[in-house]
Amino acid sequence: MGGLIPGRKISAGEKLAMFMFMLGGETNGKVADRFNHSPSKTSAIIHEVAECILRCKETFMAQPGLDNFVERSTSWERHFTGCMGALDGSHIPAIVPAENDLPFINRKGFHSQNVLGVCNFNLEFTYILTGWEGSAHDSRVLRDAMSKGLQCPENYFYLADAGYGSSESILPPYRCVRYHLAEFSDDNTPNTPQEWFNYRHSQLRNVIERTWGVLKKRFPMLSNMHSYEFVFQCTIVACACLIHNFIRQNGSDSFFDGRISTPDRDVREFEFTAAEGTEVMNEHRDRIAALLWDERPQQRQRQERRRR
Repeated sequence: MGGLIPGRKISAGEKLAMFMFMLGGETNGKVADRFNHSPSKTSAIIHEVAECILRCKETFMAQPGLDNFVERSTSWERHFTGCMGALDGSHIPAIVPAENDLPFINRKGFHSQNVLGVCNFNLEFTYILTGWEGSAHDSRVLRDAMSKGLQCPENYFYLADAGYGSSESILPPYRCVRYHLAEFSDDNTPNTPQEWFNYRHSQLRNVIERTWGVLKKRFPMLSNMHSYEFVFQCTIVACACLIHNFIRQNGSDSFFDGRISTPDRDVREFEFTAAEGTEVMNEHRDRIAALLWDERPQQRQRQERRRR
C-alpha cells in the first residue's frame, strides 16, 4: 500500500495497525506501549504510514458520481438530475501554538480547522480540503477549493446549505424559508413550493452530514485531536477520509449505516453576507420547486398506499 514496507523487526501490517490505533484516539505513548516500541520510533512509523496512505490518493479518493442514483431514480429525486453529491465544511479540533491561535477559534469558541468535504451518494468523499482556520467562513473555503481544482462539469452541480451562495455549480436552498428536516412533520408539512423544495433538498443534502458523522464516529481522533504539528493534523484528517473511502468501497459497512444521527445545526451557521448567486441556478431551483410542488398529490397517494 503506497510503498509501505516492513522493517527489520516490524511488519508492514503492524505499522498500519499502529496508525489505526492512533486514529482510534490513542496517544503516541499508548500506541508505543501497546506495540512495545519507543515513542520516537512510534512517531516515525505513524508519519511513514501517513505518507504511504497519501500516495494512494488517486486510488482511494472516490470519483464524482455523474451516474448516480439521482439519474436512475423514478421518484422525486429525478428532478435533481445533474446532482453529483453534496458539500459542507466540518470543524475538526486543532492544536495550535498560542501565539497563532486566534484565527483558529471558531464561533463555538474552540480551536479548529474548517475542513471542506465533498461526497457522493454512497457516503464516499470525492474531495477534501484541509488547513483552513476555524474562523474562516465556509464560502471562503469553497472559493479556495475551486481555485485549487474542485471542478464540476457543465450542467452538473453540488448541493450545499444556505451558508453558500448559488452559482453555476452550487445549488443551495431558499433562504428565510423552513429548511431543517426537524421543522417538518405529518402535522406541519411544507406549505409552499419553496418549503417543499427545501424539504427535499434537505433530505438529499443530508448525505454530507451523514458522511461526516460516519467519519468522526469511525475515527475518534477527529473529535479529540492530539498535539501533533498542525501540518500533520491536516494529514491525519486527509488519511482518515481516504481510509473511510477504502472501507466503503471494499466491504460491508453496515455497522455505521443508519446509526449516525446528525442534529440540525445552529441557525447562526447559515449567516451569509455575499450577494445571491447566478440567476441561472436560481431559475433552475425555481423549476425544480414547481415540479416537486405539482407532484405532491401523487406522492401523497403513494404514501397512503404504503401505510395501508
